[in-house]
Amino acid sequence: MYGWRRRVPHFLVQWKFNPKSFETMRRNPLDRYATSVKLAEAFKGSIISMYNRMGEYDGLGIFSFPDVIHATAHSVHAMATGAFLKHECEQLLNPADYKLALLMSHDTTVDYLPPNKQSEV
Repeated sequence: MYGWRRRVPHFLVQWKFNPKSFETMRRNPLDRYATSVKLAEAFKGSIISMYNRMGEYDGLGIFSFPDVIHATAHSVHAMATGAFLKHECEQLLNPADYKLALLMSHDTTVDYLPPNKQSEV
């Protein structure tokens, strides 16, 4: 009906190191890319692109994983190390998949009453 196609999902991964991790890296600067590749591969993933940045997060990457379970396991494993204040992962949709989601929403009828339209009981 909607022309479903199997694609390798992509995920936006963002992280913020805790102060101890950041200070350790400042004192001993290392390229973290190889370590990040190793971690992604442990969960059957790969890195499409990765960047360090200044701001709310210390880095971000576009990763591919076979599915949301592998992506979540990757993020959980990273957080469990204690090196991060935040390690967030969200699935990305390409424009064609997003259009399919919009079409699916348009074609679906459901009797859903949003909270702002619900009368008080």
